[in-house]
Amino acid sequence: MWIKRFSLKSYYSFDDSGWIELSPGFNVFVGANNSGKTSLLKAFSPNFTNSPHRNKDRNRPNELPASQLDFDVEITLAELFRRHMLAGSRPTFPEGNPEAAAERVNLLLRDPKLSLTLEISRTTSQGYYPRNGSSLSDFRNPSNQRCFNVQDSGEGWSVTSITVQQDNLAGIFSFNEEASIFYLEPQRLHVGSVQFGDEKTLTSNASNLPNVLLHLQTARPAIFNKIVSHVSEISQSIKSISATPNGNNIEIIIWPTDDNSRSENSFKLNESGTGIGQLISIITAAATNNQCIIVIDEVSTFLHPSATKRLISILKSEYSHHQYIISTHSSEVINSIGADSVLMIKKEEYLSSVQKVSARDVSGIRLVASELGFSMMDVFSHERMIWVEGETELVAFPYLLRKFRNSVPEGIGFSTVSSASDFDASNRSSRSITEIYQHVAGSVAPLIKGLAFGLDREGNSDDAVQKAERSKRKLKFLPRRCLECYLLVPEAISYALSKADGTQISADEARAFLEANGNDAKYKARAVWNGSIVNPAWLKKVDAAKLLADCFTGLTDKRTEFRKTRDSIEMLKFVSEHEADSLADLVGYVELLVEVAQRDTKA
Repeated sequence: MWIKRFSLKSYYSFDDSGWIELSPGFNVFVGANNSGKTSLLKAFSPNFTNSPHRNKDRNRPNELPASQLDFDVEITLAELFRRHMLAGSRPTFPEGNPEAAAERVNLLLRDPKLSLTLEISRTTSQGYYPRNGSSLSDFRNPSNQRCFNVQDSGEGWSVTSITVQQDNLAGIFSFNEEASIFYLEPQRLHVGSVQFGDEKTLTSNASNLPNVLLHLQTARPAIFNKIVSHVSEISQSIKSISATPNGNNIEIIIWPTDDNSRSENSFKLNESGTGIGQLISIITAAATNNQCIIVIDEVSTFLHPSATKRLISILKSEYSHHQYIISTHSSEVINSIGADSVLMIKKEEYLSSVQKVSARDVSGIRLVASELGFSMMDVFSHERMIWVEGETELVAFPYLLRKFRNSVPEGIGFSTVSSASDFDASNRSSRSITEIYQHVAGSVAPLIKGLAFGLDREGNSDDAVQKAERSKRKLKFLPRRCLECYLLVPEAISYALSKADGTQISADEARAFLEANGNDAKYKARAVWNGSIVNPAWLKKVDAAKLLADCFTGLTDKRTEFRKTRDSIEMLKFVSEHEADSLADLVGYVELLVEVAQRDTKA
């Protein structure tokens, strides 16, 4: 479930924002102070207030139109039914054109994997409701909107009767049983203590956090321990968390030491720093929900820059199935997320507007930097930095450390070489490697305590690699050509490709493609091909990224392209769960980079 687009009408500094397009993953809104970022995100808060837009020509209360939020959300039929059933409700579907309408709805109900686009509006008076009379545009009948009731026959859902009213599909945003949208505001959240209640799911504003943590602590300890581990990694002054009774209340207790044998060694959450409540709430929402939308206003105001980077890294690697809508004026957040585009909010006099800016385009970067007033020096907030090949490694390497070594060592940060210098990895020469190394090391070494470089091997020979590593002792090459060489596992490809394409692609199909094409000269490993896709010599040399790109398009009739930042991470997570031993070499390489970064900065 994710919001595809939204628009605001007559809401604070927005008169009519027009449609604002979002992506399923991370969406970053940037802008100077008072540009309208908080107002925009507040539209997704639990309480939508009527705050009409005013200007110098229109400011009398009786002439101001009411505030309205319109948005389109994509959701599978299975997820829609799941949320209604949790709330003890049955979804109803718009009738549309009465001619053969029941047949159309019955046909729709047969495919649980079908993705629907719900068209929803929100106002103060009506809450969430179907836009223009129907949540589904294809079933809209402006003259006389009715809806079908449905029931489960044991073999699927089907139409039973007609009701003269609007459909209730928008109700998933009003249910209390499992929040669809979490809104975390920048002010201190007073969630450290609440009256005891048997509550298993987090409310949209995290107001019941102590009760939920108590439930997790006793009934779902694996999830609770994972939350604690993440919070400890992000805020490294916290060693543990607990939820404990205090009279009729439940309180969240923070432990700054590993010794939790005495209560005197702890303190209450409400006595802790401003951002700890927000941090625990964000991680709990991400860790306990099947799929949701998490809205975080000004994350950099309640977390230290290095903690912000660690939070974003965890959300990207562990909880990428959620949609994130984040506002910031910090370069730390923009750099950590590595989004393809950012949405910049600008305000002139009374009116705010939103402009999409490409983060890949130099002019776009300059525009954002100029608007927010930061320089590239703002991105360095760790004592020790590891420069990696690209954004995939930026997520993958910290994930491997958390997965196999519990956490990323304190003070270690990751950044991409490509953000410092432009170069084409496929045409990289030893001279270009040296230039990159010397440029970054020379510029940054005085600013941090330690650094390391982890670059793809590409087509370099063992002799060339050894020579480069001897002369540049902070430089370490990946043992194989690229990260994807560790991901040529048919079951992992099947998992990621099926998820991306929405249709089932079997592991046998993936294996057949690899075996049929592994000997092709364009994948650069023909000389060592022996017919086996587990041959170590072939896995070391093959251009796996290109092979996977062709595999994705080939097995889906060109419907789905291979995206490294999405699909490589999905495959890595699958392999780490099901064939962890095959990653031992890769995990050892990441640990080596950490070891190198923990030495002095001399290049």
